[in-house]
Amino acid sequence: MYPSLFCVIEKQDIGVVIVGAPIALNGGNSGKQFEKIKTFTERFSELSATGTFDIKILYWDERLSTVAANKILTEAKMTIANKRKNIDKVAASFILQGFLDYVEHYLKLNRNV
Repeated sequence: MYPSLFCVIEKQDIGVVIVGAPIALNGGNSGKQFEKIKTFTERFSELSATGTFDIKILYWDERLSTVAANKILTEAKMTIANKRKNIDKVAASFILQGFLDYVEHYLKLNRNV
């Protein structure tokens, strides 16, 4: 898995990877799943540091992204089989859009400083 990711990152000249962090609704991390993500990203960082590029990994709150994705796919009248195939992709797009909206808002606020 890592080599194929590194290939895409290098080919597309990606400098930042946004990783959906499973945060519990009360604001804490959601235990085992968060630990799996953390282990994956730590190993990813170690391996990328040995390569020809340096990649920054940012965790982004993924709360309710799957719920929102399911709602969109249901409204699109997608079959259950197609929902299963696409839900993670749609949820990932919500996570990335949330990050991009945050960056845009942050930049607008800091232009006026």
